[in-house]
Amino acid sequence: MVETAEDSTLREQKLSSRHSAPSQQKLPHRQYQPQESREPGSLANWLRSVYQKLDQGRPAHAHISHRAFWSAWAYLAALTGLVHVYRIEGRAFQIVLGTTLATLPIYEIVPFRLKKPLAGFSAAVALAMIFGYATAA
Repeated sequence: MVETAEDSTLREQKLSSRHSAPSQQKLPHRQYQPQESREPGSLANWLRSVYQKLDQGRPAHAHISHRAFWSAWAYLAALTGLVHVYRIEGRAFQIVLGTTLATLPIYEIVPFRLKKPLAGFSAAVALAMIFGYATAA
């Protein structure tokens, strides 16, 4: 079979369109952007910008779904209740579980840069409740 000039140009177009750079193509999940508030100086825009600045550096896989979070929280609440009712562990472990149970929803809400300080604060509160303020400080 003899290839004509039209066939070769069609083949080249197909190859070039197939191997085009991804930056030229609009990805489906990036074609819709959230609408900004109509007021440029509104408090909501300012809070959103502050939260986004604090949340920079969060890995893409670190976002958790609400269903997964609440199921894990319910499991931790049931475990805390069982430990308390059946006295499986001592007082210190019960305090740590309770502190973790109270801190977990707050931990999921705060921006990425404040997660470690919140975890440290939660641990310090648990230590203060277990051993007293003088030992924890």
